[in-house]
Amino acid sequence: MKKRVTIGLLALSMVLLTGCGEKKVTCSKESEIGNSVEINNSVDYVFKKGYLTKSTRTFIAKFKTETAAETFVKNYEDQKDYKVELDGTTAKVTHTEKVEEASKKNDANKKDAVIKAAEDQGFTCK
Repeated sequence: MKKRVTIGLLALSMVLLTGCGEKKVTCSKESEIGNSVEINNSVDYVFKKGYLTKSTRTFIAKFKTETAAETFVKNYEDQKDYKVELDGTTAKVTHTEKVEEASKKNDANKKDAVIKAAEDQGFTCK
């Protein structure tokens, strides 16, 4: 009996510690647009049972001028699903998207397919 309780507690601990099978992968890419903008783009993907459930994209753009950064931020003012921050010449845009239940088991949302698609776009994934 003690052995079963111990095994049960260990199994429960593993489930709680690993987030019920959730795995997080972060993909990032840095680039420049001409000499005027440096871009740091990262995406956090959350997978459960091998399928994508949520992604959070963070886009940080460093402009040469505050006016350019302000103009960029204005593009996102009316979009309620985006969090926008402006600090001088640096603009940060964050967008979180959950995968709809009907689409979760789509082959395109499999972990390997999502990571390959990100890497094909020049991202490095960890």
